Amino acid sequence: MMKKRISSRMTWWLKWGNPLFAIGFCMVWLVIASIRLPPDPVMLLIAMIAPLIAVIAILALTRRFIHPIADKVWDDGDVLIVRRNGQEERIALTNIVNVSYGQLNGVPKVTLLLREPSRFGERISYLPVIGSVMQAFFPLFQGEPKAVQDLIRRVDAARRQ
Repeated sequence: MMKKRISSRMTWWLKWGNPLFAIGFCMVWLVIASIRLPPDPVMLLIAMIAPLIAVIAILALTRRFIHPIADKVWDDGDVLIVRRNGQEERIALTNIVNVSYGQLNGVPKVTLLLREPSRFGERISYLPVIGSVMQAFFPLFQGEPKAVQDLIRRVDAARRQ
């Protein structure tokens, strides 16, 4: 079997583009508020603090929930090749205890529970490739993507051997 990418190409956008866009929006709000608001000190303080709190919240939530997601995952037959933050590790299918499919704020996510922890920990999450436009907009109503179903079957087969 030839190495095949099973993680979404939108991972970069979710991890970096989306938070930068949101932080940029907060900074624009901050600049506009400082220029357009009347010189009322209470209103000015509220208008300045709100976007700063939003930026702190965006950074904290992104660090906690988004950055642990793998950057890229490839299926290479009896192993998965996982890359995150410039580091790469090969995970044998026999080392995977469970494959779960769910969502992260509406975004489909696959989580692998490992028997022996890797350098990324005992759980590895990634965003799967989505098969259709309908599945992209309504991921949980459409069920698991074919690639995830195939991975679950292969992990079960590897575990039985």
